[in-house]
Amino acid sequence: ARVVGFFTAVIDQPGAAAAAVNLEGYSALFFQGAGSANAMPISLVNRAGGSGYGLFFQGSSTAAQSTISLTGAGATVFDDAGAQLTGSATLGSATLTTANSAQLTFLDTSTAASANITNNNRGMTAFAGASSGGSATVTNNAGGLTTFWQQATGGGATIINNAGGALDIALKSIPGRLD
Repeated sequence: ARVVGFFTAVIDQPGAAAAAVNLEGYSALFFQGAGSANAMPISLVNRAGGSGYGLFFQGSSTAAQSTISLTGAGATVFDDAGAQLTGSATLGSATLTTANSAQLTFLDTSTAASANITNNNRGMTAFAGASSGGSATVTNNAGGLTTFWQQATGGGATIINNAGGALDIALKSIPGRLD
C-alpha cells in the first residue's frame, strides 16, 4: 500500500512522547511550507526493491531535531530510497544516517545546517544547485559518499572520511573547489 502524508505545520506535542514514523516501500512523507518534524524519529526502509524518494522537506520546512534513518534495499545504484530537501528547507540539528544505496539530496538553496549526517555502506549525501553544507558534520564510513555538484558549497561543514569513505567534487561548476 502506498501511504502519503503531508505536514504543513510544526509537529509539536508538548509533554507527549514524539510519535515515530516508519515508512516502507513506496510510502512518502512531505513537510511543506513552515512544516517541522520537530524531534520526530523517522525511519524509511525500502525492502522490496521499490525506488524513489520517501521523505521530502520543501519550502522553508525543517527536520529540526529529528532522528532519521534511510535504508535502501541494497541496489547497486543510489536513489533506492531517500530524502530530498528543496527550496530553502533545512535539516536543522537533526541526526541522519544513510545505508544500502539510500540517498540524502539537497537542492535549490536548502542546507544541512548543524545536522550530523553519517553515510554507511553505499549511503550517499548529495549537494546540488546552490545548496550548502552549512555547519553540519558529515561522516563517510566504509562505502559512504558525499558529493557536491553545480554551485553547491561546503559552507562551514566538516567532512570526515573514515576508511573506505569518499568525497567527490568533480561535478562542481569549478571542479576542486567547495566555495
